[in-house]
Amino acid sequence: MLTGLFKQMLKIGLLLTDSSAPEFRKKFGDYADMIQQLFHEAVQSEPSLVPELQFTKFRVFQTDDYPPEDELDSFDAFAITGSPAFAGSDEPWVVKLTEFIRNLIRMKPAIKIVGLCFGHQIVGRALGMDVIPNPEGWETSSTAITLSETGKQFLGINREQVHIVELHHDIVTGPLPENVQLIASTDKCEYQGFYVKDQIITFQGHPEFSVSFMKLMLPYCGQRCQFTESKIRNDLAKLQNPPENGLLRRGLLNFILEKRL
Repeated sequence: MLTGLFKQMLKIGLLLTDSSAPEFRKKFGDYADMIQQLFHEAVQSEPSLVPELQFTKFRVFQTDDYPPEDELDSFDAFAITGSPAFAGSDEPWVVKLTEFIRNLIRMKPAIKIVGLCFGHQIVGRALGMDVIPNPEGWETSSTAITLSETGKQFLGINREQVHIVELHHDIVTGPLPENVQLIASTDKCEYQGFYVKDQIITFQGHPEFSVSFMKLMLPYCGQRCQFTESKIRNDLAKLQNPPENGLLRRGLLNFILEKRL
């Protein structure tokens, strides 16, 4: 549970790395809107502490839409959205985003960084790790991830696993930097999240994706990525073990508001 009153307003920069298909945007908004909704719902679940949330969206994919250098210190955090793009590519916008995050980590340690899916991979690359296509293939739908001790402390629970939506084909690999702690893992993906004290939290999964969104996204993605009909049906059935988004979003808000570990 959140304790104590910290700032009356949190300023969060949303780094949008893809624009979802029009049929999804109409109902759910884009990926930055989903992260914004995640934080709003987290605040609503904690009536004893309701800071004002101010969001600024930056469309960083294939553009130079970044906050001015002299305004960076006004932000409490930046969150990097998901994307179908390859986080290990040499595309100029991907390289620029990686450099932006690397510079934040090195030069602005007071600004917190949240990375989800592609965002997690960009943070891993900024930390000096590699991003590669997963030899084990896709990891999809509601998935049980096994928490490390750090992950348990971060979420404030004692059990071994939580469910989170997965929808990725790429992974972060390589040695874990000394100052980085592992949050969780699965058989298909060793690095399901990173934590750097008071600075970084990432998840390979999608705590911002709802079950209703995934019921539409899984067939949409499956058709475009040539999933078998059997796999799509199985992925939809896995949603009966719903992702624990409430638990995950409270952890993310806690991270931005205060020091948990």
